[in-house]
Amino acid sequence: MNDFEFIFLLHLMRKVLGITNDLSQALQRKVQDLANALCLVNVSKKMLQTFRDDGWNELIVDISKFCEKFEIDVPDMDAISMPRGRSRQFDQIRLLSLEDQLSSYIVDMRSNAEFQNLKGIHDLAQKMLQKHKDIGFPWVYMLIKLSLILPVATATVERGFSAMKLVKTTLRNRMGDIWLNDCLITYIERDIFQTIENEEIMKRFQSMKDRLMIL
Repeated sequence: MNDFEFIFLLHLMRKVLGITNDLSQALQRKVQDLANALCLVNVSKKMLQTFRDDGWNELIVDISKFCEKFEIDVPDMDAISMPRGRSRQFDQIRLLSLEDQLSSYIVDMRSNAEFQNLKGIHDLAQKMLQKHKDIGFPWVYMLIKLSLILPVATATVERGFSAMKLVKTTLRNRMGDIWLNDCLITYIERDIFQTIENEEIMKRFQSMKDRLMIL
């Protein structure tokens, strides 16, 4: 296992299996989407051909860096230059899957005319759902969802903390979570509540069942 040839074969198989992983997952699903499966076949073929033509130098660099880290002898291959690596702070396996999936995704999008005239990330997310690309490229779709949700989520949290300072004051420090939540929603979404007529609110309360009095 400390032999360069063994390390080379491991990295080669990881690269090949990474390219074909999305296709393999698609073919194993109980509900088959033949259109996307055929598309993934073409994508895998293109990526394998690209790797065969242009991917060897990058593969050798990665293998050499791995061997250097674990003190494994590397044959002299004309002084291969090693580019500066990137720090990885998240789960290693997920990052590897995402890198492989992004490559397949780029090839698929460039060869698919239906994705050429989209106006933004929102349109891209909708189109991926319509064409079931969210199933074929789950990690890419997750990134797209995060890019859409994060600005809204951040703004909502900031508005919530700002409203909490106004609603839960020192005179209301015994306010419970449920009552606080109701007050915050009413305050934060006050533009919506202001559009509701008082008559509708009265009818709503009148139609509610009487509460049981517990003595």
